[in-house]
Amino acid sequence: MLAEEFAEIESALQGAFASYGDLEQMLLRRLGENLRHYVPENVNLTDAIFHLVRWAETRGRTYNLIEAAYRDRPLNLLLQKLYQSRGGVLDAPASAPTSAFLPVPPSDRLFLLETPSGDVIWSGPLSPDNAHRLWMPNPPARRVVIDLQYKKDEPLCRALQRLLCHHRPGDINIEVRGNMSWMKALSSCMLKHLPTEGNSSACTGWNNVAAGTEHVPPADGGRHERTALADILDASLDRWSLETLHQDILAALNGLGYSGTFAGLEPGLAGDMEQVWENWHPLLNGDPSLCRRFFEMLLSLRDGPSSDWSRFGIGPTTIKNCMVPGTLFALAVTACHEELPLVPHAGLPGNLAFEALRGHACGADRAGGQVLEDGIANTQDFPWQSHLILLANYQQPPSMIFELCRSLASAPDLGGDSALSLRDDGLSQPVLVTFDRGFRNALPKGRPVLSEYLASVTAALARRQRSQLDLGPGSVAEPAKDSLDA
Repeated sequence: MLAEEFAEIESALQGAFASYGDLEQMLLRRLGENLRHYVPENVNLTDAIFHLVRWAETRGRTYNLIEAAYRDRPLNLLLQKLYQSRGGVLDAPASAPTSAFLPVPPSDRLFLLETPSGDVIWSGPLSPDNAHRLWMPNPPARRVVIDLQYKKDEPLCRALQRLLCHHRPGDINIEVRGNMSWMKALSSCMLKHLPTEGNSSACTGWNNVAAGTEHVPPADGGRHERTALADILDASLDRWSLETLHQDILAALNGLGYSGTFAGLEPGLAGDMEQVWENWHPLLNGDPSLCRRFFEMLLSLRDGPSSDWSRFGIGPTTIKNCMVPGTLFALAVTACHEELPLVPHAGLPGNLAFEALRGHACGADRAGGQVLEDGIANTQDFPWQSHLILLANYQQPPSMIFELCRSLASAPDLGGDSALSLRDDGLSQPVLVTFDRGFRNALPKGRPVLSEYLASVTAALARRQRSQLDLGPGSVAEPAKDSLDA
C-alpha cells in the first residue's frame, strides 16, 4: 500500500470514529473480529487506527475494512468517497450538488420548528429527554432540522449549541435557520467557553434550512415552551455525562484500559479512591442541581457563581480531557486525608465541602481560549474563595501560580478548631495543589507518600507567608520551593 493511500484511509477513519470503543464495536459488528486481539486497548485513537490499518493491510483485508467502516457510518462523506474510490456502490444515490447530505427516511429526521406563538415543536425518533443519544454511536436521528432563529443568550439556543458542539462528526447532518448566525455563535462559544481543545468538525458541514414541504414535521410532534425545553435537554445531557464519567472513573481505578494521566495507580490508593467515589456517585446521581454545580466547577477556573454558559462544555469533548482527571485528582487528595471527607457541594464557593471547608476541583486545560499556563499568566486576578484549589491539568508547581497571580483573594479563615490538617498553620491564602512533578512522582508510590507530599505543599505556603510577614511592609520575599518538586 502506498503511503498516500495509507494516510487517506487513516484520515477517513479518524473523521468517522471518536474512540477506541467505536472502532471495537464497528469491527465486531461488521467483520466479526475482536479489535483487542490485534490492537492494544491502552493506546490513543490515532495509534489504534494506525495499527488497525496495518492489520488490514497485512491480511489483505483493506477493502473489507473500508467497506465495514462505510456500512457503520454510511453518512460520513470521507468514508463515502473512500468506499466509492475502491469500487464500492453507495446504498443511496448521491445527493444534489447543493446539499451536503444523503436522503434519509423521514423516521430518521429530528425536527425543531418554531410556532407563531413562540413555542417549539419537537418531532422525530427520539424525545427531548433522550437528546443525549445524538452523542452516541449510530444515533437514531441522522438528520437534524432546527427551524429556529438564533437568539443570543437564550437558554434554548445555549442548550442546542451544547448539543451540537459535542456531536460526533459524520454521524448526523444539520440544517439550521440562519446557518451563518448559528455557526459564528458556536465557533465563538467553543473558543470562549470550551475548557479544552474544541471539536472543529462541529462547525462544519451545516446547511441552511431550505424552503419546502419536506421540512414540515409530522402532526404528532410535541409542543414545548422554550425555557422548559432547554431544561429538559440540559438534564438529559447531564445524565449522560454523569453515567459516562462514572464508567470512566471505574475503568481508571480498576485498570481497565484507561490511558490517561492516572493510569497505573498504586492498587491501595486506587481502592481508597474508589471508596470515596462510591460515596460521591449516589449524591451526584440523586441531586441534579448538585451534579450540575460539580460539573460546572470541574470546567471553570473560577469558583464563584455559575455563568449562563457554564454547562456548555459538559459533554463528550471534555469527559476524558477535563472531567475525568479533575475528578480523579479530587478523589486522590480526599483519599489521602481521612480527617477531610470532602463531598460534592452545591453552594458557593467551589464544588466540594467538609463542614466549613470549601474546595474547588478543576480539570480545565484551557482558560479564555488559551492553554491553561498562558491563560493563568495573562489573568492578573483569580478571585478564589475556596480554601483548597485542585488544578488537575496545571503541571507547574503551586508557587508558580502565586508568582503569576499576586492578587489572589484570601480564603476565609476556618479558625483554630478546624480538623483540616492542610490548614493547621492558619493560612490566609488558598492551598493550591497542581499536577506538578512532585505530585506525579508521589502518585504511583501510594497513599503515604502522596499524603506526605500534600502536607509539604501546605508547609511551603506557610513558609512563604511567614517570610513575607517577617520582612516587613513593602518587602518582597524569595519564592519558596515546593519540597517534593525537585
